[in-house]
Amino acid sequence: MDSGNVKQVLIISSTGMGDALWGTPALRALKASFPNLKIHFLVDRRWVPLFWNNPWIDRLLVYQKQWYRQLGLQLRLALESYDRILIFHANKDFRRILQFKSHDGILAHQQFDWLAAERKIQLPDPTHGIQKRLEMIQRIGVRPVGGQMEIFFSAEEEAAGRAALERLNLAPGEYLYLNVGVSAPNRRWPPDQFAALAELALEQTNWKIVLGGGPLESAAIGEIAARLDPARVATTVNLGFKKDCFLIGRAKAMVTGNTGPMHVGFALETPTVAMHFVTDPRHSGAFEIPDERHAVLQPEGPDPEVRLDRGISVSRVWENAQRLTKKK
Repeated sequence: MDSGNVKQVLIISSTGMGDALWGTPALRALKASFPNLKIHFLVDRRWVPLFWNNPWIDRLLVYQKQWYRQLGLQLRLALESYDRILIFHANKDFRRILQFKSHDGILAHQQFDWLAAERKIQLPDPTHGIQKRLEMIQRIGVRPVGGQMEIFFSAEEEAAGRAALERLNLAPGEYLYLNVGVSAPNRRWPPDQFAALAELALEQTNWKIVLGGGPLESAAIGEIAARLDPARVATTVNLGFKKDCFLIGRAKAMVTGNTGPMHVGFALETPTVAMHFVTDPRHSGAFEIPDERHAVLQPEGPDPEVRLDRGISVSRVWENAQRLTKKK
């Protein structure tokens, strides 16, 4: 890529939380190679706070799934002059959203039928989502500078996060964060398994327990919390998105299924036990993260779908959580 000719690029990452975070190593590399390049980053409105204060992004654009809310975005994109459009991951409706843009500058790894073959890169399977994005920027002359994802906090967000810790009577590095929330039912570890894990941690350590998840997980979180010492448990249901991320970043360790907060944990370098029930960690698990900072657990035994523990036992999770938190 000739930095003299390419002045502004659009990066599209309008799908899941993890999909969006996977793009952050590529954003960093783009700015490292071409400091004067203007980067516009288009992301689902739910994940916008993850990209506040990101020094590699010059403008944040918001995607919303309702067609009538896309009209303003469509007009804005039509009026902008982009030398390249890199589709890191997009919804099917982007054929309509980009209908007024030339396809000559577009590059994607998804095999959209509305893009010509030369606009789509072919990658072997399995290829991790982060690697796909790094492969894309290499095709335009950008050299990757590592695969670590990033989330940035402003001074005000840091202060709000510390205030939340104080309000919940939590100390950094003295609690285990259990992410109860999932993006799909088949990625869920049963609540009674989380409760048994929390009981084990409370019995064997002086840690507290944080039960993470949004309003949709309220019932499951309440079921778990009812079995625990209320003086040693906190929940994040009504905490707020960026404050919740702050708590993940200050945890002793995190236990989670393969869902958005797992990637938050990876980005904030929190020791993370990640359970992959139906997903391949080679596609969506840890990427360039040292073994001492993560554990990948997959179901064991026949027909894990019908087992009460979904094929991943409390003892396995606890053993790996202890390994990640053991002082060297």
